[in-house]
Amino acid sequence: EAGVGLDYNLGDGLGANVDVRYVSKVNDADNTDHISFLAGVTKGISSNGLVGLGFQGKTNANGDKLGWAIPVRVEMWF
Repeated sequence: EAGVGLDYNLGDGLGANVDVRYVSKVNDADNTDHISFLAGVTKGISSNGLVGLGFQGKTNANGDKLGWAIPVRVEMWF
């Protein structure tokens, strides 16, 4: 598996993140190479939490299948 990611502070409590990964069939349960990606944003709420929303996808090396999800992130610190 190889990947690269980037988190960026947009200011005013907003953040953006992207992540791209390549997974070889040796490390994958369905025995195919695939690429996965994620793009999302977060927003700080009060001084002890954040919420976020993104788009995540995964394809195989042939590009004939695409699985996707919309991850939701909620964090609170106490």
